[in-house]
Amino acid sequence: MEYKHTKEELLDIFFGVNSNAEIEDDIDIRKKLEEYKQHNGYDIQIEDTLLLSKMSQLESKFDNFEKATELLKPIIARANDQDDLDLIDIRIMTVAVGHTKDFRQSCYIASKLLKNLKKYKDHPRCPRIKMSIHSNVSYKSLRAKYFEDLENSYEYLKKEFLIHIDAAIELCKKNKFNDMIGINYIRKGLFLLEFDLIDKGLNLIKKTGNSAIYDMAMNDINEYEKYIKFYTTGDHLKSTIAENFKKYRNFRNMSLKEVSELTNISAGYLSSVENNNKVPSIHSLVKIAEALNVSLELLVNDKEKIPFVAENSLKLDEATSMLMKMNPLELNFTLDSMRNLLKFRKG
Repeated sequence: MEYKHTKEELLDIFFGVNSNAEIEDDIDIRKKLEEYKQHNGYDIQIEDTLLLSKMSQLESKFDNFEKATELLKPIIARANDQDDLDLIDIRIMTVAVGHTKDFRQSCYIASKLLKNLKKYKDHPRCPRIKMSIHSNVSYKSLRAKYFEDLENSYEYLKKEFLIHIDAAIELCKKNKFNDMIGINYIRKGLFLLEFDLIDKGLNLIKKTGNSAIYDMAMNDINEYEKYIKFYTTGDHLKSTIAENFKKYRNFRNMSLKEVSELTNISAGYLSSVENNNKVPSIHSLVKIAEALNVSLELLVNDKEKIPFVAENSLKLDEATSMLMKMNPLELNFTLDSMRNLLKFRKG
């Protein structure tokens, strides 16, 4: 008698492709995998999936990347040694790509997975798996930049990172993988130290309304901000943030106390930022930008000609249409506000 779930069905549920009323959480899927193993005997792919499940628990509950990586050594070894891979192997090893001992090994395994994936180019899962391979290599490359001894390998690392992160972003756009496109923009911004990309990624994630993905993004930012700060704590950046924070806070007519309440950052700390005494973390900058309803880029950029545009900005024809529908009192008030804004920007 066959077990009630096929291996493919269990893996689909594990990777979140299909929902199943009988399998509600990670503990339940592990139980089903163990039942499958008892019913059908030893299966390397089931064993590997159980390892992935344990790894996922380690990362999500204990935030322990090193132990999670140690756990995946058998999968990484198989990915190194085995050349002919089926689709299940590829899906399993795609996760391991982000947990290799160094980024070169990650690139090597990724090239092997992409080569094998060509056999399944017409499979409906193929675009998502391909995007995940590229995304996980870029994740490993980002970690390598800040945690590995690169010696003379930085230019090679940057080249590989850009190849894979751009491929991941394009696949997200083409296939409307809205849950991951923001994450990939953020990782690109963290690698290149480009705040506009981090800002873009956060805004894309907010539009999905996916709180789990937003939490993942903020975890990425929190993990790297102390290392990124080393590169960005010059006096020039500090004074730029101080000046822009004060400018946009005054424009919003907000007190430090009000910003403090919205951001959960002490008014004393905010005062130190505004007075050019402290450089806030990226995490804090994100909160401040949200409180002031401006982009993260506006807070850190010193270019005078960057337009001050709110997130929900209107196009000119939409604005004109709205003005035409106003009564005289509303129109005069709006035009006065616009004049004051222009004076503020010139000043």
